[in-house]
Amino acid sequence: MNVTGTTSSGSPFLSLDSDSVQRNEVTSLSGQLALLVLDSQEQQKQIAHEQLANARHDFSEALADEVQSLRDEADAAYRGALVSGALSIAGSGLSAWGTESGPTWQKEVGDGLSRLSAPAGTVVGTNYGASEAKAAQGAQEAAKWQIDDAQDELGSARDLQNKALDWTSSMADRDAATTAAILANKA
Repeated sequence: MNVTGTTSSGSPFLSLDSDSVQRNEVTSLSGQLALLVLDSQEQQKQIAHEQLANARHDFSEALADEVQSLRDEADAAYRGALVSGALSIAGSGLSAWGTESGPTWQKEVGDGLSRLSAPAGTVVGTNYGASEAKAAQGAQEAAKWQIDDAQDELGSARDLQNKALDWTSSMADRDAATTAAILANKA
């Protein structure tokens, strides 16, 4: 992070690149304090960026979980329909075969399979995908809130960093004015 440019009075001030300025190069207490404030604000921004990335990841995972749950539910409904249809066809075939030759075991078994087709299809087709999808949807909503919070935190960190930069600039102006006054008195 560079804090280079001119102060409000137009005088240039020292670059406070936190990666290139060594702590022992800044001799004034106010300069060292300014570096600490800037470093702190930079760390807060990094934490906010990490929180935002984590929240986006959580959102994506929740969305994927919801989609998978809905797919599982659809697959279960399909399997249930296949079982129900197969039992119904088998029951109808046996009933038809049994009807031709009078009341026989085929008609009885066929009627039983036909009556069993709907409940068996329901049992085979049962899946709790809808409830899992709802839970994933809740996790997705929570991740949205985390994203909003992280973006707010990032904005706050930027605002605080800008205030710290303004304060650092005013400190540089004051130090420059003090140095100029001392040099003027020596001349």
